[in-house]
Order: sequence, then C-alpha cells, then structure tokens
Amino acid sequence: MKQIWRQTFHAIMKIVMVVVWFIFLGTNFIDYIIFKGVSLASAFYQIRMLIILFSCGVYGFFRVRSFHPIFNHGYLQWLALSPWRFGKPLPLGPVHLVWVDLAVVGTLTLLMYSVDVFYVELPAITFL
Repeated sequence: MKQIWRQTFHAIMKIVMVVVWFIFLGTNFIDYIIFKGVSLASAFYQIRMLIILFSCGVYGFFRVRSFHPIFNHGYLQWLALSPWRFGKPLPLGPVHLVWVDLAVVGTLTLLMYSVDVFYVELPAITFL
C-alpha cells in the first residue's frame, strides 16, 4: 500500500511540476511581450529556444534516469545477482552517449536556428 501511494505521489508531482513550469514560461512570455515592447517574432524565437532547451534537459534526465542502474532498484538487484560484470554492456542499454543522443540533440539544435541568433552549444550543454 505504501509503495502504491509513493508511486501515485511521484506521478502527481511530475504532472504538477510540468504544469508549473509551463505556467511560469507562459506568464514570463506574456509579461515580456506586454511590458517590454518586443515584437512577436523575436519573442517567438526566444520562447522556442526555451522550449528546445527544456526538451534537451528533459531528454538528458530521461537518459540517465532510465538506463543507469542506480536509479532503478529492481534492475540494480538483478544486476547484482546476474553474471554481469564491469566491462560488459548493460542489458537495458548503455549509460554513455550513443549516436541516438547525437541525432536527437542535433535535431533540436537545428530547430533552434534563427536568423538573428544561433547558439550551437546551448542544447548540448543543457543535455549534458
């Protein structure tokens, strides 16, 4: 029963954090447009950059949280009982960077391109 409550609480907190994050971004975006006199085009590029950077950070967190055994207690116990040893590939997938990470972060970097400003390093830094 305690485990079910804990899982439900964590699921609800994840949803609450995402909603709070988008409310924060939305209110800052509206404040920025109304009170700073910025055109909608440049504000669009800035909010797009924030969404892409947020996506890179979430993807990096997902990679570590999903594939590292220290965050999955059942997986860690199974690895301790299995014949797996250091140096062998992990059964659920590697923790280190793979080509899929390059493809995802590279695509998000290209989506961040605009004529005014192009920060190539920001998505990779946010991902790592």
